[in-house]
Amino acid sequence: MAADPKADRPAPPPEIDSVKIFSYPKVIFLWPTMVFALICGLGMLVVGSGEPVRGPMEADPVIQVEGEEVAGADAVAGAPIDDDLPPEKVRRFSSWQNIIGVVFLIVFAVNMIVMSLDFPRFTLIAVILFVLMMAFLLLYLASQGVDFLSPLTTLSRFLYFTANAGFYFAIASVLGVIFLIIWATRRLDYWEVRANEVLHHHGPLSDLERYPTIQLKFSKEIPDILEFLLGLGAGRLVLNFSTADRQIVLDHVLFINAKEEQLKQIMSRLRVDA
Repeated sequence: MAADPKADRPAPPPEIDSVKIFSYPKVIFLWPTMVFALICGLGMLVVGSGEPVRGPMEADPVIQVEGEEVAGADAVAGAPIDDDLPPEKVRRFSSWQNIIGVVFLIVFAVNMIVMSLDFPRFTLIAVILFVLMMAFLLLYLASQGVDFLSPLTTLSRFLYFTANAGFYFAIASVLGVIFLIIWATRRLDYWEVRANEVLHHHGPLSDLERYPTIQLKFSKEIPDILEFLLGLGAGRLVLNFSTADRQIVLDHVLFINAKEEQLKQIMSRLRVDA
């Protein structure tokens, strides 16, 4: 018995009745800071929050000077000094407490730069090329014997950033509460596109504004490529209502590409029904 060719065909995708569109504030892009705050808090619980110690307490070496015993701290100026022991500030800089603090500050700084500036595609490419050019320039200067790392090494000995686990957990908790509030309030103000109308839900009592779907035009924009990568495909969606002579701009819509495809399905079905 011949196999039914229809059985091998993939099932068509289910029809979409409506598309809900939520616009989020820019603070949602602070989620990497919240994640790293949790990681750093757990790290501080493991390594502890105390100051890095020098090591086991040992008595200072005793130096024999003309029949008298003098402690290492009171030794004569000509006594030999062990240069292999790194300075205390170097040990503080290389401690786990400081490394965790530096990592958190770097993530937080990069996060704030992403939120403060817009990086279109061409601007991002220009920034990457500039960073690569500076890296090659520094490598070339280093190959010519120019020592530019010594000042940075000296400066690093004075840097020490540390916080206890409670600080990191407090940052993560505050951001988590903010995200929960944003998630709850978005259900009070969102747009819903259906095959025959567009609804604007807003207010605690679910007030509605209705617009016809006929002659609805929409466009997708990605003004910041870093926010697109950082915010789960976030972008801008613009709705144009020709009949109402109104334009709606929705910023920071998550999964903007998926929303665009869903809107295309609804609009194509509308044209077929018409």
